Amino acid sequence: IASLEKELGFYLFERRGKHVELTKYGEMYYKQIREALDLIEKATGSVKQMAQENSGHIDIAYNPPFAQGFVPDFVSEFLAQEKEHRVTVQFNQASSSKIVTGLLNGSYDVGFCTLIPNIPELTFLPLMSEKMVVIVPSRHPLAGKRRIRLAELAPYPFIKYIPEAGLHPIVDQYLNDAFLRVETRCMAPDERSIAALVASGSGVSLVAKVPALDAFDLHQIEVTEPECRRTVYLVYHTNRYLTPAVQRFLSFIRRKSRETWPQP
Repeated sequence: IASLEKELGFYLFERRGKHVELTKYGEMYYKQIREALDLIEKATGSVKQMAQENSGHIDIAYNPPFAQGFVPDFVSEFLAQEKEHRVTVQFNQASSSKIVTGLLNGSYDVGFCTLIPNIPELTFLPLMSEKMVVIVPSRHPLAGKRRIRLAELAPYPFIKYIPEAGLHPIVDQYLNDAFLRVETRCMAPDERSIAALVASGSGVSLVAKVPALDAFDLHQIEVTEPECRRTVYLVYHTNRYLTPAVQRFLSFIRRKSRETWPQP
């Protein structure tokens, strides 16, 4: 106590023989310390519960197109298991670059996004590969085609993903592979916003084939040369501590991906 009083610079107790009682400042200090200790105990209990073997919390981030389909479906199936009914999940929609940032700084536990190379701190596990499609307005000269070579888009203004989007470099690579120089008229962050621009007549685009495209008045065309695909990855931090709930979720996703999308 004497050492603490020396450090604080004021007396906590008044000593009258064998009788000891708090000073005015000791009472003030005790009251605030007690509140702080209650908060610490509450926070410790809350975080401890989140990290327990039979409960836990998972922060999941994913690209907006995955809001429909396998991400919510797999999470629901995971939580439906008897041993996982106490696990809570926070869903976050973000671009691939923001997901990577969140995984690196600890904001997210697990991500579903496209590949961003050369990040050794993160593990990118391929889950599935899907074909990409060319989209054009419903009354466009190419709207009658079912298949197309990417080079056939040369005469038309093009709508790209913004540079921060994970598919931006992938689309650029396919355009380069086709020796195709396009006039980039607009950029947008995701398939829904790109589809809206295409449907309005602003240009054509190469995008991931997602359910959101069906809501717009446009035509989808399969690309035959080169074959254009996008791969969805499960991403997590390679070395950071993962709670038991996160580890179980990762094991579940790996198993379900093998069952749903068998590798050739």
